[in-house]
Amino acid sequence: DIKGTIHEKDIQTLYEQGIVSGYADGTFKPDAHLTREQAVRLIGRMLKTELKVPEDAQQITRFEDVTAQADEELKNLSALLYEEGVFLGAQGYLDVQEPMQRQHMALVLNRFANDFYEVNLGQLAKQANFKASFTDLHGLNNEVIDAIIGLQYAGISVGQQFQPSRAVTRGEFAAFLNRLFTYLDKQSVAHKEDHVQN
Repeated sequence: DIKGTIHEKDIQTLYEQGIVSGYADGTFKPDAHLTREQAVRLIGRMLKTELKVPEDAQQITRFEDVTAQADEELKNLSALLYEEGVFLGAQGYLDVQEPMQRQHMALVLNRFANDFYEVNLGQLAKQANFKASFTDLHGLNNEVIDAIIGLQYAGISVGQQFQPSRAVTRGEFAAFLNRLFTYLDKQSVAHKEDHVQN
């Protein structure tokens, strides 16, 4: 069900990397809202080969609503992302079935880039005196604003409106993830080349 959709290439790329797998009926449902649980799974799968899952992940859950009955992958990945400071939840809850808001997605992606690639998108935007074109960021806290502006600076999000409180779709999240990794890979290559030249 992704053929001909705007995010087809991004979804296909992540599928080939083993990050997304879709549903049992062979669909991806690109227009469906991404839940916070699904966001944890997608980001966590990208990290579990690089980082060791906490040894007590199966015994001690980091969120009140990731119970002992939750599947092994969710317990492992939610513990990993919590310990790494990427997914912190609210008042001890992950809110697993709640739709992932675009503003929260921006925070998570920025934390991920900062923690694992040492790339602070918001800081880079400030250093470049980058002026965002988004006109709907009023009323948000500074951390969220910096995260959103960082995404636009890196070319990960575009347009005039970010719609921070709107739920991100599964197709959009695949596009954000793929663009982020493309950007981070380029940054990593540039850093290595600069290091060699120096």
